[in-house]
Amino acid sequence: MLDKVDRKLKHLELIQNIINRMNSSSFIIKGWSITLVSGLFALSITYGNIPLIIASLFVLLIFWIMDGFYISRERMFRDLYEDVATKNEDQIDFKMMINHYYKGNRTWFASIFSKTLLPFYLPILLGLVTIYIVTR
Repeated sequence: MLDKVDRKLKHLELIQNIINRMNSSSFIIKGWSITLVSGLFALSITYGNIPLIIASLFVLLIFWIMDGFYISRERMFRDLYEDVATKNEDQIDFKMMINHYYKGNRTWFASIFSKTLLPFYLPILLGLVTIYIVTR
């Protein structure tokens, strides 16, 4: 009996490790986006180079989309975790299929515009667009 419980705990542990990696990747992406956008913006101000502001916008959008991907996957693995946690120990099969969770706020598009990412990326985007319009 303990063996079945151990299998369930091991499966939950594997899923939790994936969730932690997704969360860590999202955090790293936010750090890189701030670093690169700030650097490009500083160069554009220093040299008066408007195309660097456009490059900053492009870089920000790329990181925003990538971050949305990781948030989407993290949410789907959280759903898998909940399902495995409620399964009977006899049903543990160590499957990591998450495709059927890809709906609602678990989609990539919904994650990009989630309350987690929008407050982080939107002010930066609006600031860059405002600066671009003013300096043009």
